[in-house]
Amino acid sequence: MLTSKEESESLWDEWVRLALQSKVQEITKFAKVQNRRYRDGITNSGIYRIRTSVLEGINNKIKVLKRLAYGFRDFEYFFLRIRDAFRGNAYA
Repeated sequence: MLTSKEESESLWDEWVRLALQSKVQEITKFAKVQNRRYRDGITNSGIYRIRTSVLEGINNKIKVLKRLAYGFRDFEYFFLRIRDAFRGNAYA
């Protein structure tokens, strides 16, 4: 398990370097796009161990709150409801 952003970035840089050295057009193009668009997200995923199942649960709960808040115009209250739904540090 990775413990620092620098360690995660060095492993990512190594992968990109190997992909670019492969000289396979599809692999080099893929590596360039991933490095340009998703570098931060990929390197952060090594540090913050939140998985897609947890994110889907969070998104689903927010969608339910949005459905319940349909027609209301008090956005501050809506955001307070979201914060109330996710108290503490249960997903870290």
